Amino acid sequence: MVLTVAAFALISAGVLGFVYARTRPLIEQAKREEKGRAFAYILPEFDNKPLDTWRCAEPPGAPPGDACRRSLYTATRRGEVVGHALETFSTACFGPRVDLLVAATPDLAVSGVYILGHQETPGLGAKIVDGNKDWKNPGQARGKPFILQFAGKRPGEFDFRVRNDGGQVEVITASTITSRCVAEAIEEALRIIRDRAAMPGAGAPGASSAEQGGAP
Repeated sequence: MVLTVAAFALISAGVLGFVYARTRPLIEQAKREEKGRAFAYILPEFDNKPLDTWRCAEPPGAPPGDACRRSLYTATRRGEVVGHALETFSTACFGPRVDLLVAATPDLAVSGVYILGHQETPGLGAKIVDGNKDWKNPGQARGKPFILQFAGKRPGEFDFRVRNDGGQVEVITASTITSRCVAEAIEEALRIIRDRAAMPGAGAPGASSAEQGGAP
């Protein structure tokens, strides 16, 4: 029985490893393509390829992949920086993790937030994705999406705490934890953009991912 169980476990692990190795490149490519589309929703109009400006914002200078926790991208138009986007995450939500892109203009006003992935409760915390694609056309959004309230907000001028904690963020009904964690993630992202956007080479027009270590 022991040998049978051990053999079954080894075979199962081998099959899972094989499937993961074969599908990981496809999954990574799909994620990269989604980020490329998301930039068009959340960044000011640009004429470069933000994906090609990748730099690791945390920890600074780390290579792509698991070693880089947060990635920074820069959008330019006619050679001038028009915005930055930080790929970040939070583990303080109701679900295990929320992945998001936070974009801001050079003066740190939020230009958009795009939820890349989450495991929040359907009908409640999952409402954080509502408005993902409506930043440039907020009038077309249904209702009043939670995420759109951050449009144009800057640290120091807006209190990113939820109203339950004395701040200005309107929460999703029955989803205070999720609302709080997303708001905190956005505020933290703005601080990181402020501190890292001026890193040597960050957003340099024409800089390629190969020159900067490759995009994850």
